[in-house]
Amino acid sequence: MSYKRRIGQFLIALGIFLVALFVFSDISQLPEYGLLGGGTLVTIAGFLLVITHPKPPPEPNPRFRLLKKLREKSKKEPKPQRVERRSQSRQKEEEKREEKAKKEGQSQ
Repeated sequence: MSYKRRIGQFLIALGIFLVALFVFSDISQLPEYGLLGGGTLVTIAGFLLVITHPKPPPEPNPRFRLLKKLREKSKKEPKPQRVERRSQSRQKEEEKREEKAKKEGQSQ
């Protein structure tokens, strides 16, 4: 994590704290508008620092590298196709249907 990102996170927390102090000062009927303005500006500056310095991507963990290699190999190899097995009675029914269709085609 970069230092600018950490500073941005700190500024966000500080800005929220200043805005909360303004809310409490407003509740006590002695509002300090400087807390609101300062808190808002500090929070915006913090968000700008956090947004402009994103987190770097994490380094790959070598813990499961053997499993990852095996998974990649299995993805590269083509999977065998399933052969649909039909029951004998179903095959006979389909053959009868085909014969009927042939007979009807010949009679027309």
